[in-house]
This record gives sequence, structure tokens and C-alpha cells, in this order.
Amino acid sequence: MHFGEGQLSSIVFDDGTVWNKAQIEANIIGRLLGTDGDDHLQADANYSVIYGLDGNDTIQGGVQNDYLYGGNGDDTLISNGGSDSLYGGSGNDTLIYGGNSPNVYTGLIGEAGNDTYIVDKALLGSLSYVHILDNTNEQNTLYLKSVSADEIILKQASA
Repeated sequence: MHFGEGQLSSIVFDDGTVWNKAQIEANIIGRLLGTDGDDHLQADANYSVIYGLDGNDTIQGGVQNDYLYGGNGDDTLISNGGSDSLYGGSGNDTLIYGGNSPNVYTGLIGEAGNDTYIVDKALLGSLSYVHILDNTNEQNTLYLKSVSADEIILKQASA
């Protein structure tokens, strides 16, 4: 790594590849990577893209617009406001839509495995749009908490 004027200016990899400051920011800044173990990862002002990788991870979004990806394992992903996208990955995942940001769009995508989706209006302030996508033939469960029947519109898209 090379430092210039108190800041990181470049990274030189073993194979000779060199990233300048713009490439570092584009490829690293704002991303948080888990490990092959069971990680507890949380978004903040610096991280809005989080990859859990392998293991049974718990990943919690922040108030900004987040992209949370569980990867392999039985993961728990929690939206905490903003327009978030939660991707469970393979495994039996739990995707929770929470936070307190009105007029947001959140995507909950379970992928492979028997997934559980939880939407709790009591955590939201006002419920806007939640798009749940799961095109697998797995056994999935949807829990709607604090939501009355007249607030629900369910649509099934053809494959």
C-alpha cells in the first residue's frame, strides 16, 4: 500500500496489479465482507453493501439504502429503513423488513432453501412497498405482523 499526504493513494497486489484511489473507492469503500464463520455484521454510514459469505450470518441494515447478501448458510437479514434489497442466498434464511422509513421500496429475495419472510408494520411507521421474490419450489413462510387484511395486496407472478 502506498500513502500520500496522509491518505491511501494506491494498493499494489502480488501479481503487479495497482489500484489507484478511485479504484479503491469503487471496489472497497462501502462494502463489508463476512467470513466463512457465523458473522454478525451491521451497516453504518460507511457500509451499505454487505456480503455475509459462508456461515450462519446475522446482517442488519442501516438507515440508508442497503444491499444485504447472506450467501451460503442459514442467515438472518434485517432491513432497518431506507430502500433495501435483501438476498438470502442458499440455506434456510430469515428476511425481516423493519425500520421506520415511510415510502420506501424493499425487496426480499430468499433464493434457494426454506425461507421465512417477516413484515412487521409496528416497526415501520407506515408500510409502503415490500416485494417478495422467491422462484424456488421450496417451503417458504410469510409472517405479516400488525397488518390488517385490508392493507394486504398479494400478487403471484407467473414463472
